[in-house]
Amino acid sequence: MSSIYTKYGEYYDLVYYRKNYEQECKDIVEYFDKFLKFKPIRILDVGCGTGGHSLILAKMGYEVTGIDLSKVMISQAIRKAEEFNLNVNFHVQDMRNIQLDGKFDVAICLFGTFDYLITDEDISRALSSIRRHLVKNGIFIFDFWPSYYYAQRPRWHTTRKCTPRENIIILRVINGRFNVVNSIITLDLECYVIENNELKDHFHEYHVLRAFTINELKHFLIENNFTPKAFYKLSWTSDKIYGSKEVDAQTSNAVCIAMAT
Repeated sequence: MSSIYTKYGEYYDLVYYRKNYEQECKDIVEYFDKFLKFKPIRILDVGCGTGGHSLILAKMGYEVTGIDLSKVMISQAIRKAEEFNLNVNFHVQDMRNIQLDGKFDVAICLFGTFDYLITDEDISRALSSIRRHLVKNGIFIFDFWPSYYYAQRPRWHTTRKCTPRENIIILRVINGRFNVVNSIITLDLECYVIENNELKDHFHEYHVLRAFTINELKHFLIENNFTPKAFYKLSWTSDKIYGSKEVDAQTSNAVCIAMAT
């Protein structure tokens, strides 16, 4: 995991400049109201990236700590927190071995971060580590890629152009492959950064992720002292991104809410 989000991390905020962090955070907070028996104060953002969710949750009044394995992305998160004068603690840490003081009321792990846990051991270590940092009856909210959807789509190719600034174009080419035997997704990601009509940067990154069935996630959660509470469909294009619609065979992204026991 440490070799990814280096170059891509530098351009992450430009690539996802239209990502609706504010709506996502509003939706997530509704899960707090629905599944928690108390008002949460402390939030742990696992795989926080450049701090998109952390900073907004801090603006909403929560005490937020964010961790990520990418030094590039954490440095950007720290810079943004200073720029907006927000008191958010950011650390370079591995979700499989979190080392923080105190416990949190909520842990979140969003935008496919959980899928970077490839092996059974990785998953158990991460869940155990997160559970150790949650209070009893606290909740863990994470999204994931359902394997049954990608089994119908063993190979795919996408080309996306984004123009975050008037003088910059980022062309992102992704070739995806799903291995039905082990539920592993391989993404060959190639980016072209064009500034003032000249090629400024060009790089490759290879991302390896794991897709999951709901039943296997339930198994991992229960083994690591969580009670699965709900699985919902996630929709990036609707007004309600993290909602409460049932997962079906056409669900490409889903969210799980689990309670620490």
